[in-house]
Amino acid sequence: GSLTYETETRSIKLDTPPTQNRPVLNASDDPYNRTSASLSVYPQNISDENGDNTTAIVDWRVNGDSLREAYYPFNTNTSSTQTGGIRDYTTNDHDATLGGGNSGAAPNWQSACVDGGCYNFEADDYIESSVDMSSVGVDDGFTIAGWVNTSSSGALFGFDNSAFGGAADSNALIRMTSSGQYEWRVEPASGSSDAYLATTSTTHDDGDWDYVAGYRDGDTYRIYVNGQLQGTGVNASLDEAMQSSTRFRIGTYRAGSYLNGTIDNVAIYNRTLSPQYIQNRYDEGNASLNGDDTVKAQIPSATTTAAENWTAAVTPNDG
Repeated sequence: GSLTYETETRSIKLDTPPTQNRPVLNASDDPYNRTSASLSVYPQNISDENGDNTTAIVDWRVNGDSLREAYYPFNTNTSSTQTGGIRDYTTNDHDATLGGGNSGAAPNWQSACVDGGCYNFEADDYIESSVDMSSVGVDDGFTIAGWVNTSSSGALFGFDNSAFGGAADSNALIRMTSSGQYEWRVEPASGSSDAYLATTSTTHDDGDWDYVAGYRDGDTYRIYVNGQLQGTGVNASLDEAMQSSTRFRIGTYRAGSYLNGTIDNVAIYNRTLSPQYIQNRYDEGNASLNGDDTVKAQIPSATTTAAENWTAAVTPNDG
């Protein structure tokens, strides 16, 4: 007789990306759109047929260019150390690389974060951005901001004019000090004393999420925590660090100074930000932490000027 073999049948379901309807962008004085109005974007009907949790990543654009120089929301679970594996959601394509390409220095992705995913940094973990910091604001203002959860000292993010692991050179960073304060800090290449530009008035090494933003406006430096101005300083030394070879890093600024903690939603701006804009970014993140999705992405009136064309690119993400 003959033998009959029956094969096993399996169904494979592809992980399809989430979908959405066209987002709605409104001015607070609609339909007039005056410069005294704020702007808000409302994602519409984001859904995922695989049942995954979804988030909406918003990139605000002015005359077609992203408001941010680079933006890393970390909402996609990525462990690859390939170059540019961490997506920048601006029009500038400043993708970043876990561990600078070294798997032993790559932070771990996790989902219990401010909004979507984030990375947990331990030992010598870091992320290296492809941002050329010399283009961000040697002469003009710039801002670095992100959400941080830590109870120990270390560099949150910063830039350094040396190859990673090479000799120390001029650099500037935001760090948490051993006393639990956030600090804008510059270390000039000339070998002169470190310049501690702005230090927060209170301690924050409590293991809670903080939104930390530091900006430069001329020779003035300000540091905000959770929407509130907490430190101001004046110094002209930062120009030494802002050269074409300067690298921006997250979780460190150079070898030997690392953060043990979690970081989410890092952004670089080639401009200073209004206090209300910083407050709005904190309000959005804080609402997300508390499960409130009614606080929408908003641009305050102080950020806009007449004749500008503002748009918002919304990217649905399912991790």
